[in-house]
Amino acid sequence: RDPSRGGGPNRGTSRIRGRGPNPNPAPGAGRSGKVADLPYHAAIMSAAHRASGRGRLEAPDASATVDNPLCGDRVTIDVRRAVHGAGGTGVEVAEIAEIGHVVRGCVLCEAAAAVIVEAGTGADEAELRAASERVRRMLEDGGSPPEGGWQKAGMFLPVRAHPSRHDCVLLPFQALLRALDGEKP
Repeated sequence: RDPSRGGGPNRGTSRIRGRGPNPNPAPGAGRSGKVADLPYHAAIMSAAHRASGRGRLEAPDASATVDNPLCGDRVTIDVRRAVHGAGGTGVEVAEIAEIGHVVRGCVLCEAAAAVIVEAGTGADEAELRAASERVRRMLEDGGSPPEGGWQKAGMFLPVRAHPSRHDCVLLPFQALLRALDGEKP
């Protein structure tokens, strides 16, 4: 028998252990199979565990739920607006007074929803739309992270190297945009 085919007294010695790609990498790990390749560093884990704004709002002005049919993630974003006059100009300005979310998904979805609540509460709709677009461009097009109150979204830069995980970060932003577009609860 040929020992390299798994038979005989030298079975298993034809292949040097520890060489080549990991045949059983951790789920979502990079090519090396090392958990260190995962895009879940401390800032993302911390944001997900804080989960600012977790839970549905009572009587939201708008709400949207978005699903990712590939992985089963589901995100619901509720928004409550505060409309007020702008210094006697007769122009009403709407800012987001409160944001709530329910995430059935991974750590990246949880962290992105928390960033939306933390940075988006008190912002106007134009800022929310611009920040959503900046995050998308940062992940998909190699753009710079958002600035100002949205700089926390820079924690998702390592996700750029994992295209299959982009939707995990973007799903809460998609739900936010749908809610801003007027989906009613």
